[in-house]
Amino acid sequence: MNTSLSRVGEKKRCIFLIGTFHGYQMNMPGWNKMCGAPLFEQHICRIISEQRVDYLFEELNVDALTDIFGRHKSWLEVIARQTTISHKFIDPGNKERLRIGIRPGEECTPEGIEKREYYWLERVRECEFFTAICVIGAKHIENVSARLSREYACTIINACYDPKNIKKQ
Repeated sequence: MNTSLSRVGEKKRCIFLIGTFHGYQMNMPGWNKMCGAPLFEQHICRIISEQRVDYLFEELNVDALTDIFGRHKSWLEVIARQTTISHKFIDPGNKERLRIGIRPGEECTPEGIEKREYYWLERVRECEFFTAICVIGAKHIENVSARLSREYACTIINACYDPKNIKKQ
């Protein structure tokens, strides 16, 4: 059952938000060491362990992970495959953007951003979870946190993740 409001006595579903530069999310050879992505993976794994996370959402899509060299994976996708945690890309791909009224080049306009953020919320609502991590671009943290907080217990773990500001485990 996917209810947006918790019943009396039920624990409200929880989402931990992490704002970041998208390069940290991608598991791409050659890029990982340069940008500190392994520290991002460690950070996510620590939160999963401490908070008993059962779902990973991220502002990313297969189109963004595909280039002339093929399909890359995201760190959250890799973590989910190594565990029993579910994973979902919540950002619309190229075809889906057109379907929801975002033309090429409009994804970063105020209207395009708003349409994408509402799309993310719909993708989250479709899923069954108790505790989730949602990784999005840092510039979206305030809007998405406010929107998610209407239906979920929402906590910002990092408004703008930077591995230099995270304690090494």
